[in-house]
Amino acid sequence: MRVLQISSEATPFAKTGGLADVVGALPDSLGREGCDCTLVVPAYREVFEKNLPIKKTDIKFSVPVGKRNLEVTVYSCTLPDQKHNVFLIGNTHCFDRDTLYGGAEDYADNAERFIFFSRASLELAARRFIAKWSTRYCRHDTDTVGETQWARSVCLSERCSDETADAEKQNKMDMALINNLYTGC
Repeated sequence: MRVLQISSEATPFAKTGGLADVVGALPDSLGREGCDCTLVVPAYREVFEKNLPIKKTDIKFSVPVGKRNLEVTVYSCTLPDQKHNVFLIGNTHCFDRDTLYGGAEDYADNAERFIFFSRASLELAARRFIAKWSTRYCRHDTDTVGETQWARSVCLSERCSDETADAEKQNKMDMALINNLYTGC
């Protein structure tokens, strides 16, 4: 089974809490069970400060967010002690910031930032490898859970190959794993 994980945090890339620990450990755990995992995370400023073996790919495109199109630069990283692929979604406006989400208060444009990240992640999947996954989306937490409608529009657009459209019509499983959902209690 092939699994695409999309998360706003994952160790060792970026962490504010337990979500990053779970997401960072899950690909290797699933790999031991025979799954082929790919992880997609934002290319935050702090990620580049960690001296990880991150490489810029030749993949560039733009995605619509509101009335604008935001440019995407895709990076890749393969860690020596892990077998799964990691792609990082880059955009300086969205992710070149002092902290992941803001300080005492969230950044005012966090919704836009993570809509961008979600759409860019799925566009990357549609362009590169969506037909290869058995379980295509494994979304983590509220920053990425709103992707389902966008995923369907990306997969069924004219940009996808016939193979991708056929894969979309098959009974593929989508998963949303929401950790630490705030309930207001």
